[in-house]
Amino acid sequence: IEFVVIHNGTIYNYKELANKYIPDVDIDGMSDSQVMAHIFYHTGFDVLNEYNGGAVFVIVDYRL
Repeated sequence: IEFVVIHNGTIYNYKELANKYIPDVDIDGMSDSQVMAHIFYHTGFDVLNEYNGGAVFVIVDYRL
């Protein structure tokens, strides 16, 4: 295991964030949790300043 994300809540603008941060990842069929996990994994945590919604994240990055 390299990376674990636990999420509870709703991210309303996850599609827009995916277009900005992970445009090459096909998000069809993904939940907001899955999209955010991909964003965190590939680009880091700066996205937390931009999401619209209410959420709690627990993230463990074993790559560091």
